[in-house]
Amino acid sequence: MTFERMKGPRWQGFSLVEVMVTLLIVSIGITATVTFQRELVRRAVAAEQVMYAWQVLSEFHERLRAGDHPLNVSGQQQVARPPYLFEVSWSSAAGKGAFEVQVQWQSQAQKKQTITAKSHEIRDKQ
Repeated sequence: MTFERMKGPRWQGFSLVEVMVTLLIVSIGITATVTFQRELVRRAVAAEQVMYAWQVLSEFHERLRAGDHPLNVSGQQQVARPPYLFEVSWSSAAGKGAFEVQVQWQSQAQKKQTITAKSHEIRDKQ
């Protein structure tokens, strides 16, 4: 009984260079995907903060328009919308029945952000 080598095409493995290039390409793809997802989540949280800030601003603006607070008095109040804390301030502005509402909050990037709404001559009586 003699053993002869198999004739015909023989299966060969991948070279070390091919494996390393493939791993490099896969790791670049994974890194890009993780970075994209992290940025997407960060921007979604920032958008949520702005949405809540606009809601708070709108609520206080409507309260002042409805006359729940005297317009000639300035005020400040903290409003919690878990997990965020907003600082709302309002003051009378120049003009009869005019006021300004301002909402501030600390963003996750540790930057203080502010939005402001001004109303002019909303009510004639005060």
